[in-house]
Amino acid sequence: MIGRFHDPTVGRITLDGIDLRDLSLKTLRDNISTVFQNTFIFDTSIRHNIAFGRPDATDSEIIAAARAANAMEFH
Repeated sequence: MIGRFHDPTVGRITLDGIDLRDLSLKTLRDNISTVFQNTFIFDTSIRHNIAFGRPDATDSEIIAAARAANAMEFH
């Protein structure tokens, strides 16, 4: 519900006292992350898997993310 894929039909969900429906989807989604309960890797390159949430990420950003995740050995 916090990602506003569905809005409540009764009641409200607030963040710091602000009804989520009062925030634009872009503002809200730019400031939250989704973590899936079941992990999976797409049938594509490690680079594309790392850049899944930011397809416009630069090579250096992807390398930094791989280092932060201790994933540099996956090639």
